[in-house]
Amino acid sequence: MKKHFLTLIAIATFTTVSLAQVGVNSDNSAPHPSAQLDIKSSDKGLLIPRLTTLERNAVQNPEIGLMVFDKDLQEIFIYNSDGWKQGTLSKLPLILSSGNFNNILKVTNTKTNSYPDGSTAAEFINNDILGTAISAKSSGNLPTIDARNSSGPAIYGESSGTGNGGIFNSISGAGVIGNTQNNNAFVGTNNSETLPTAKFTNSGNGRALELIGGANITSNNSLNTLRVENNKPYNIGAISDEAAGVFINNSPYGVGLVSRTTNNGTAITAVSHGNGFGGKFYSLDGIGIYSSTQNNHATFALNSSSSIPVAKIMNIGGGPGLEVIGDASILSTNRVTAFRAENSTPINSGTGNDAAGLFIHSGAYGNAVIAKTVGSGTAIIASSTIGTGLSVTSDSGVGAYFFSNNNDAIRGYSINKSAIDMNNNSTTKPTAKLANYMSGGNALELSGNLEIFGKINQEAYQIPSFQNNWNNFGGEWNTAKFYKGKDSRVYLEGVVNGGSSNVIFTLPVGYRPASRIFFIVSHNGGSRGRIDIASNGEVRFEFGNDNTQVGLDGISFRVE
Repeated sequence: MKKHFLTLIAIATFTTVSLAQVGVNSDNSAPHPSAQLDIKSSDKGLLIPRLTTLERNAVQNPEIGLMVFDKDLQEIFIYNSDGWKQGTLSKLPLILSSGNFNNILKVTNTKTNSYPDGSTAAEFINNDILGTAISAKSSGNLPTIDARNSSGPAIYGESSGTGNGGIFNSISGAGVIGNTQNNNAFVGTNNSETLPTAKFTNSGNGRALELIGGANITSNNSLNTLRVENNKPYNIGAISDEAAGVFINNSPYGVGLVSRTTNNGTAITAVSHGNGFGGKFYSLDGIGIYSSTQNNHATFALNSSSSIPVAKIMNIGGGPGLEVIGDASILSTNRVTAFRAENSTPINSGTGNDAAGLFIHSGAYGNAVIAKTVGSGTAIIASSTIGTGLSVTSDSGVGAYFFSNNNDAIRGYSINKSAIDMNNNSTTKPTAKLANYMSGGNALELSGNLEIFGKINQEAYQIPSFQNNWNNFGGEWNTAKFYKGKDSRVYLEGVVNGGSSNVIFTLPVGYRPASRIFFIVSHNGGSRGRIDIASNGEVRFEFGNDNTQVGLDGISFRVE
């Protein structure tokens, strides 16, 4: 009976220990409520199983969370779903490697609501002034570092607050260097509508950002894709050097800057609020700037100066300063010349090719130049000291088209040569066509001698409709006809006969005199008769004793 009683006590004691918390200490304190095993000591530690690397790897079916000390590597290892992992970071330098697609290193800061002080998930410091704070390389297709930020600038690191995704600073070296083989060296994303995805600051005199190789900067909203700002105060004497951004292409045939937009935006906007240049583009042999757009201005420039041009384009070599392919719209909102082309090359007598502006249209029916003004100004002014003020040439189309409402459509000046020189290789199109659509105005006014090589084309003859049995006399004699000349005079020709009444035929509207006029003509051989032309257009054989042969040649009169 005594034996069975002791056995019962032992079973009860074991059950109590297995269900209760256990505290191991020297002060008899109760274990912490959250701990199943609470060990306290001021002079001793916890000793876990110690295995060699071979023994650790030979453990059969290790449970997740199993902990051992590796005697060979002198590190604590914990087993998880990915295998044995180091449990401490006691050895430096630390080299981390991963044989799968998981993150090699992930650092998370769980602190929240720390604004405005902010907290950093990881901070990397290199005290070597010539070193690099972080060096990241990738030889595969993944980004070197995937940096994301849900609120602030996103470069390296992940933040759910308003802090920076990453801050990189260096005294003399590079704050950050990214290198990859087949993908993006840097990837930055930002969901903020006000903060930039990346912000680069250089507190010294160097550049905040330098791009070597292809750079693709994309914006998925209506904000600027790239904005470069120079906050340095105005410094007299160094205006040309204080550029907000400098784009250099060392390839002799490359483009210094390419800007394109495929929607309704502006490809590039360059603004200067001081006395500097809004944009300055320079190239030795290639193109200084190339801009393209689909539905808006490829290049847009504004200038508040009343004396400096909006754009100044120079070629210090032998080529043109500006070449425009496609439509060009140049506007001026004041009385200053909208477009001015100036050739500053000294006079080179005999060349004839030193034009300030050369406009070429390759289309057979297009206009080389179209100049219009809707005010009281002059559409185009061409002035030259010795050369030609304006020279316009066309093969088949119109050499130039000039239009003005209230003033001269074209005005040319020259001292010792033609003020205006026009040539045309067409056999059907006129070299120049001048028209004034306002009643009473002159299509052309000349102050000086007029020299014409070639004929002045008149309108075609019109054949009248005879009335009252009048007819052409026939034979070798001229038939009846009329036309209106370039001098606003109507000319009659021909020999007629017959007729049972005075009216021979009636002239149409526009070919009639303002009031009745008469002319002495020959009829029936050497006899004299009279032809009257009424204001209603009737051509009448008014006086004569025989109508068998009446001449109309030599009759002309002015019409308004």
